Amino acid sequence: MRVYVHDAEGKRVVEADEAATLVDVTGASAGTKIWAEDAAEPLAADATVRVLAGRNVAAVHVGKGLITVSVTYAGATKTETFGPGAKIDKVLDWATGKDGFDLPEGDRHDLVLRLKGSTGSLDPDTHVGTLAGKGETLALDLLPGDKFAG
Repeated sequence: MRVYVHDAEGKRVVEADEAATLVDVTGASAGTKIWAEDAAEPLAADATVRVLAGRNVAAVHVGKGLITVSVTYAGATKTETFGPGAKIDKVLDWATGKDGFDLPEGDRHDLVLRLKGSTGSLDPDTHVGTLAGKGETLALDLLPGDKFAG
């Protein structure tokens, strides 16, 4: 099975047997957490590649705990924790939803997330663990996306 491994060194693809442990496949040291993509909790220490078999993409994030994501909108800041494999689209759903800023449905589609102080919108498929790097926090701004006149 093809496993996409995200860690402090970057991203790589590893071919592995489903019976192999994720610790062996990723080269993680003892006690290091391994997270499946979009998971809220790390996988068991003895998990095998087989636990990823039913997923659309067999991707794991190695060596990080939860990432504390702070989103600022209209001068207010809300904070939530996500697994490192959570994608920006999931953070956007939270930030615009009832547990975040509780924005009207019609306003949500015009908003994007950007790194704090940045002018570039984030790709919805980017993982928060990738953006946080080796850190445990991530600061984002929720802003109107680019509008095209026409």
